[in-house]
Amino acid sequence: MCSARRCLIQCVVNTAASSPYCIQEAQQLIYNVPLLSGAYFILGSSKPGEGSVIVRNTTSVQFERKLFDGDNDWFLLQTNYDPDKDPLFIDDRRDPGNACMRKLGQNRTSAEGLYQVLKSKPLLNKTTVHTVIMSVTKNIYQTFIQTCPNPCWAF
Repeated sequence: MCSARRCLIQCVVNTAASSPYCIQEAQQLIYNVPLLSGAYFILGSSKPGEGSVIVRNTTSVQFERKLFDGDNDWFLLQTNYDPDKDPLFIDDRRDPGNACMRKLGQNRTSAEGLYQVLKSKPLLNKTTVHTVIMSVTKNIYQTFIQTCPNPCWAF
């Protein structure tokens, strides 16, 4: 649903996911549509090496990080902080998450391996509501309602 000039994020996601878009067409839709609020869009593909995190405000792309354009070429880890900015010092889940992914390794990456990374502290905290694991090529879409047993940080 769009207002007179801006679209709801879920409508953009639904359009991109339910249309026969290739990743480049989905990116163009996300780049260009005016939004009611900012959002992180995480795109993947069935083709190796195609994936990105797009940070949007209401009118434009603020930042995009693509696979193979940084230090962690084989994965992208997105937390609740813009990937081009430092996380809040009391809530740095990015560095531990990246360390866990490197320890897991590309050859051992699986849905179970990703879940183990995402349910480890401090990635899992009291504000974590759910975790979603998806794979286009393996037809996986799993959502886990999360709770963080004590001792557990608030964030």
